[in-house]
Amino acid sequence: MISILLDIGNIIFFISNFPQMMNAYKNRRNLKGLSILFLLGISIATIIFIIISVLTFAPFTFAIGWLEIFFYLCQVYWKMKYK
Repeated sequence: MISILLDIGNIIFFISNFPQMMNAYKNRRNLKGLSILFLLGISIATIIFIIISVLTFAPFTFAIGWLEIFFYLCQVYWKMKYK
């Protein structure tokens, strides 16, 4: 039951963050509104979700978590590259 709730929560989290991720991709040369501290913090939180997904056998959380990490690290890269 916990793994299902974790999957549902992470799917909602991903869907709510998806427009921000797409906006960051389209405007990757101008990410002044995003803080590196925020992006690193949310990346760490997502890594914790991934660890919990392994412990609770929540496959969707595991898969979506890695996709989110990829997008967050891309945003950190773009923010540093296009200062």
